[in-house]
Amino acid sequence: MDVVSLSSSRVNFQDFFGYVYDGEQQDPAWIQRLVALGRHGSAQAAVTLASLAWVIVRTIKIRRDGSGKTAPFKPRGILFYEALGHFLRGLTLSLFLVASSHSRRHWYNAVAVGYVFLLGLFRIVVRGRTRPMLLHQMVFVSTSILALTCAADLSPLILLHSRFRLDLAASLAIASLGATMLVYGFSPREWQPPRDGVDVPEGFKAEPSDEETRSWVNENVTFGHIDKLIYKSFTSKIGMDDMPKVPWHYHPELLRRGFADARKNSKSTGGALFALLGPQIVQSIVLGTAYPFFELCGPLSLYNILEYIRKPEEATVQPYVWLVVMFGGRLLQSILLQKFISVTRKLAMYFKIMLTSEVYHCAMNSRELSGNFLDDTKKKEENAGETGEVREGTAAGMLENLISTDMNTITHLRVFLMALTQIPASLLAVVGLYSVIGWPMFAGIFIVLLSTPIAGYIMSFMMAFEQKLKALQDVRVSLLSEYLRSIKAIKYFGWEDSIVERIKGIRAKEQQQNWYISMCWIAFQQITSFMPIGAMLAMFSLYVGVLKLRMTASIAYTTITLFDGVRQNLDFISGMALELPRMLVCLRRFDSFFRALDPLDRYPEGPVRMEGATFRRSRTANFRLSDITINFVENGLNTVTGISGSGKTTLLLALLGETVKETGSVTRPRDAAFASQTSWVQARSIRDNILFTLEYDATRYKAVIRACCLDIDFRELADGDQTQVGENGAALSGGQRARVALARALYTFAPLLILDDIFSALDTKTSALLWNRVFCSELVKNRTVILVTQLNWVTEEADLSITLEDGSIKSIDQNIGHARIPQALPAGSGEVSDEVPAADSVDQPPKVPEAEKSNLIDEEVEQSGVLGGFPVLQYMMYFGGPIVIIWTLFAMLSQTGAELVTKYWLRVWVDHSDAEASSNTAYYLGVFVALSISTELINTVCFWTFIRGAWYAAKTLHERAVFALFNVSLAWYTENPVGRVINRMSGDIETIDQNIIGSVFMTARTMIMTAMMLSAITVFLPIFMGPTLALAALGVLVGIMYNRNAIYLKQLVSASQSPILSNFSEGLNGMAIIRATSSLPGVFSEMLGSLLLSSAEAGISQIDADQWIKFRMNTISGLINVCAAFLAIWQSDKLSAGIVGFCLSQATEISSAILAMVFTVSELNLQMQTFHRVRQYGKLPPEAESASENTVIEGAEAEPPRALSPNWPSTGAIEFQNVTVRYDSDGPDILKDINLRFNAGERVAVVGRTGSGKSTLVLSMLRFTNIVSGKILYDGVDITTLTYKQLRQAISMIPQESQLFQGTLAENLDPTGTISEANLQKALDVCHSIAAVRASRQQSAASSDDDSSSNAPESLALDTQVKAKGENFSHGQRQVLSLCRILARRSMLMLLDEATSSMDSETDAGIQKALREAAAEGEGRCLITIAHRLKSIADYDKVVVMGSGEVLEVGSPQELMAKKGSYYDLVMHDRDSNSRDSL
Repeated sequence: MDVVSLSSSRVNFQDFFGYVYDGEQQDPAWIQRLVALGRHGSAQAAVTLASLAWVIVRTIKIRRDGSGKTAPFKPRGILFYEALGHFLRGLTLSLFLVASSHSRRHWYNAVAVGYVFLLGLFRIVVRGRTRPMLLHQMVFVSTSILALTCAADLSPLILLHSRFRLDLAASLAIASLGATMLVYGFSPREWQPPRDGVDVPEGFKAEPSDEETRSWVNENVTFGHIDKLIYKSFTSKIGMDDMPKVPWHYHPELLRRGFADARKNSKSTGGALFALLGPQIVQSIVLGTAYPFFELCGPLSLYNILEYIRKPEEATVQPYVWLVVMFGGRLLQSILLQKFISVTRKLAMYFKIMLTSEVYHCAMNSRELSGNFLDDTKKKEENAGETGEVREGTAAGMLENLISTDMNTITHLRVFLMALTQIPASLLAVVGLYSVIGWPMFAGIFIVLLSTPIAGYIMSFMMAFEQKLKALQDVRVSLLSEYLRSIKAIKYFGWEDSIVERIKGIRAKEQQQNWYISMCWIAFQQITSFMPIGAMLAMFSLYVGVLKLRMTASIAYTTITLFDGVRQNLDFISGMALELPRMLVCLRRFDSFFRALDPLDRYPEGPVRMEGATFRRSRTANFRLSDITINFVENGLNTVTGISGSGKTTLLLALLGETVKETGSVTRPRDAAFASQTSWVQARSIRDNILFTLEYDATRYKAVIRACCLDIDFRELADGDQTQVGENGAALSGGQRARVALARALYTFAPLLILDDIFSALDTKTSALLWNRVFCSELVKNRTVILVTQLNWVTEEADLSITLEDGSIKSIDQNIGHARIPQALPAGSGEVSDEVPAADSVDQPPKVPEAEKSNLIDEEVEQSGVLGGFPVLQYMMYFGGPIVIIWTLFAMLSQTGAELVTKYWLRVWVDHSDAEASSNTAYYLGVFVALSISTELINTVCFWTFIRGAWYAAKTLHERAVFALFNVSLAWYTENPVGRVINRMSGDIETIDQNIIGSVFMTARTMIMTAMMLSAITVFLPIFMGPTLALAALGVLVGIMYNRNAIYLKQLVSASQSPILSNFSEGLNGMAIIRATSSLPGVFSEMLGSLLLSSAEAGISQIDADQWIKFRMNTISGLINVCAAFLAIWQSDKLSAGIVGFCLSQATEISSAILAMVFTVSELNLQMQTFHRVRQYGKLPPEAESASENTVIEGAEAEPPRALSPNWPSTGAIEFQNVTVRYDSDGPDILKDINLRFNAGERVAVVGRTGSGKSTLVLSMLRFTNIVSGKILYDGVDITTLTYKQLRQAISMIPQESQLFQGTLAENLDPTGTISEANLQKALDVCHSIAAVRASRQQSAASSDDDSSSNAPESLALDTQVKAKGENFSHGQRQVLSLCRILARRSMLMLLDEATSSMDSETDAGIQKALREAAAEGEGRCLITIAHRLKSIADYDKVVVMGSGEVLEVGSPQELMAKKGSYYDLVMHDRDSNSRDSL
């Protein structure tokens, strides 16, 4: 170095990349200033003093708040690094002292390093938060000193022909200080517990996690902690047990509380999220703004390398320095980008956890939502206007959609943030363009800005389409959820095809909006692509045409590289701008949810009492309970009776606070136990359902299960009380579900028991035993019982009997002090007597080790399977056939080839520019313009081809999946929860609709581009092939290891969503039962929280694995870039600047392409799993293909479906010939050797104890069981020779639990649309005369008189709207409407499965009358009824008594009474005197 000038000479930049010299013989000015800054000493002094002031202030503050006393957790190995750090700091201080003896300027460095050394010593004696604060200051000062020292002593070495020599002591000091920094980076971190004042949940205990204790380099650069996970996934499978524990601040309740507090002070969900996570968002903005600047190191290096090759004699800096800048810039960009992505993805994790927790918590603590609470009324009306029908999503379906698809969309805000933070770097690139090409840049910018209003116009359309799309998604998911949860009823009637068509109709409208959005996207993409191309062409034209300057390689390729960066950023920003409307729509939907919340009424504690109270089920409901005044008998039995629709269930819900109290007052104990009319059970074991989060108490448990007569069932079940009940209790009969729900209520210690018609699903014998063991036992002692019942003998035993009529109290009968005594049971009944001790089958089973317990998430992963073969090709086969695939790939090849030819032509142009032939300029420019425009036109065709194929694939996959789901065997749903299905048909379908095509397109494009560019470079630079292939092979190896891990992690992340959705839905369905006990909502929130934590564990591991591969692949791609640049410099004397520019630009794109390829292939593999899961559903075998499985008669083959005569069935005669039935082909026999014949015109009753096989007998007629031996003949035809739909559409059935669907009454009575309106109206007219419906009409009319805002019809009509699950009708009314179905279908065989058991006697009599008339209306019709109310079957022609799967007795009621056998026993158990008299 000749002279170091410290004068403040004026600096004028020749151009953006030029240098300014301070005199002819002096070094560049920027080198002079760097050296002056490092050697002056003022910077070192300022850094040291600032750090000292900060340490003093922070130490005082920490001492005041008391956070400096806690002992930190020291991870393993930290003591070694601390000792090594002390040694290196001391060594560095010694070396700087030695260096200062040679040069006084090093005294400043020595003082600063000495200060750091003292901080290290002081850190030994302090505790708490002082330690990390001191460490941060040590790192800050050390980093500053290292940078200043390098500026002073190393920067002169980068100059060509420099004579500067570095001092030995100073060089050793720099090396020692660098080693100290490495120790800081690789040392594990101490863990500090949460600060005092953090609102932590009760019982919460924070513990250190690996994320909080790993080193800074591990956490932010290398992500080496993932090595073990990568290796294990490469050699074997990984599961949830392999996921590291997440830090304490991910605790769902902690985040939920913070979000709830933030929401109180903010008007919107977005505002609350920003207020709570503001520091993390600001951090991500800083990182996102910083990393794109390092991307400019590539163009800077490229420009200087090309200038060196073009004019080496004018170069000032060593050319290999630009290799370091190129590689270092890429590495720094990668590190900052990794940190940005890690922070933003973890922010998205926070969003997901806190929003899901808060939505669940709010739903649990507010009244049940109903209707279109997301304020989509306008969209619904628009859709209705277009289609002529009104559809709206159910509340449950909307909530499921909210926490699945909407949540996923909101998490994409992180990507929008990434796009937003790239704007500053893009502006700097624009400045660089001006420095390179001059004022023509403004013309290019003007053209680009012209696209802004056009883009805004397109975005407005997209916003409208997106809103409609979301509304239609709600409807589709709601309908799917509603129909799949009622799949039994759909299959009973053979309605699968009609339901599928209904869903396809909604899906078609949804896909129409998707297509509009895709077309808007193509228009937007082409606008944002054509404008930059036009801008670049304008700049080049002005540069060579107006300025008359030569197009050199450095100008052309630097301009293209900078402009490509600007263009890519603009494309990215514009793409995210298109996504912004979707994100805003989703945030507004969360706002709508929170606005729609209606808090529950909290009643004062006290005796159970109502005074002058009026209630509505909801604020918009017409039906009301008016002027209710009841003083319930404390610690006594209180019964509620009345006809169906009189308000019995509403009264119970009013006591629970589930209704709207308009007037009056209510008091009750804080906790209650509720058993609902439709039994709610969880998809767990029977024991878990009964314990219901309580601890197991053997004595109490045995007493409860014996009282509920479950001990008999446990002996018959293979797994006893460990039997899994399945989704909605599918594995249990209706009576068993009712008794499990009762047992759950009894096992609690709640002082108030609210029981809604628990006897309705029980036979008379079980009812009598239940009465004796429950209501005459210690289990209800000192407990107030409120029981809805239709049994007269029970009301006679009550202390208080309330009768309701039309929403008012008809009468209250008191019998206070009445002593309830066990009912005498007839001797010789053949059943377990009331004195039998508890069964041994409920002994505590051996505890299953935790390691052996089934993990829901791992089980879901196993269900997902792994996609093999060529997934992209398998997916593209759904585009429409081989010809479409060939055309699509040809379009992709043409697009990539056109881009490469355009870039090569630029090489030809710049190489010929030295000839200065002005006549040729127009020619080269014109060809370049034509190639550029052609490329963009081909791009448009390519985009359209791919989008059209993806749209068609999504349509086909959804149609096949829906068809298969409604045609698969019912047995499939016992192993596959509906929550899992909904998760796949909502989130996975959205992925197929929106995301998968992008991954397929980018993967194919990147692979083709990489192969073409590598071939092009090899032609000009053959030696490049060797190192590139070696580095690419290394990258492929690393990518393969990562991809295997990524597939497992993606499966775990995706699978972890299904239990969340299932738990969420299950909790919403059982809200009334859960909220009856004050502590249970919190318990269920904790259960959901544990699932969210498991999902977070898998999600964070996936985030870290993604950063693991990015660091390694960025390093490899950077080396490829450097290798190409090195070879170009090495052979610069043999290559033209144009060829070098072409090769370097292509090498840069290859390195980026290899990096992109790993991620696109990885993302593609992950999204292909989504495709695989949905495709799996489409390949489910329909029942028609399982005929051989459902008919496993030994030694016989199933006959093929036969052609039937047009008038079949002519009668309802059905015959069982030696029939043995199983539910599973390899399971136990359920029905054994049944021989029965039901003749045409007969009315037959099937009776027996709960679980005796009555329902199985009926289900066998519909082929829902496996016939092991024998035959069932329907009108002389073997039912196994019929298709399922032929059989079921020829039979009508009213199941135990009626199901109504959203739509009109006509659609509910006949979803197929094949029954004439006259017949539907005739059936409805019959139902009008039945008590429950008649009462409803009277109440509706009265409500309309009182409330002018009522929108309910005064009488039922075919166009009456039915809400989801029929929630605007009572249970009894729904059963009556089910009767309308069989009256309208006019089937020859009618089946009733305990359909009237929950009805009042008047409604029951009306239904029986309607059935008698229906049976007599046509010749040969047969009615088979499963009955518990024996009075209703007194006039039947035949009675079949079932017991343990066998026929015990058959005959007329009179014959069986005279026989005094099992039927006589049942009659004697019936406490209803009217029933006994009639029988």
